[in-house]
Amino acid sequence: ITITTLAVASITRTESSGSVNNDGILCEGGQVSLQAVMTDPSLTGLTYSWAGPNGYSDSGNPVSINPVTVSNTGTYTVTVTDANMCTTTFTTTLTVNPVPEFTISDAETSGIANDETVCVGDPFTLTANFTVGAGATYSWAFPGGTGSTNPLVIASASIASHNGTFNLTVTDANGCTNTANIVMSVEPLPAVSNTTLKA
Repeated sequence: ITITTLAVASITRTESSGSVNNDGILCEGGQVSLQAVMTDPSLTGLTYSWAGPNGYSDSGNPVSINPVTVSNTGTYTVTVTDANMCTTTFTTTLTVNPVPEFTISDAETSGIANDETVCVGDPFTLTANFTVGAGATYSWAFPGGTGSTNPLVIASASIASHNGTFNLTVTDANGCTNTANIVMSVEPLPAVSNTTLKA
């Protein structure tokens, strides 16, 4: 009689999404690999059956989910079967957080108000407006520099620094990120030529 120990020691969760790698807490759009680690790694001829939320199923070891969505949040169970039809199970959990979703609005009274076009020297303000989640940190990149606030206030528009695309990357409290952009047009002031008045 041969007695073997069929047991899963752990399930490794390999992912680099969110604030901490491999903790099973990740962001929508990322990917994760799940692998059952056996107590006795010398065992051969094993089959693996995975089950998870919303009808998820797969076979093999490891298995991957790419991309993940919020619906992938929940408990995952692996059932391991050996050649003698002995089985063992083990579970782990995944939490998938949504990425922040937002649009960028322009506020200014230069020329036609709030039309993403300003005159040289006039101020304007760009604001991220959230439909999902909220921002914890903000990273702006634009032709003349960078910024880290929401809203982003430009005191005096110039063609060299502010005419073009403003890209914003937002990171939320879960370490999930998303990006959006807005294109600003900075118009020169009308030229005034010298004139001579004659009586």
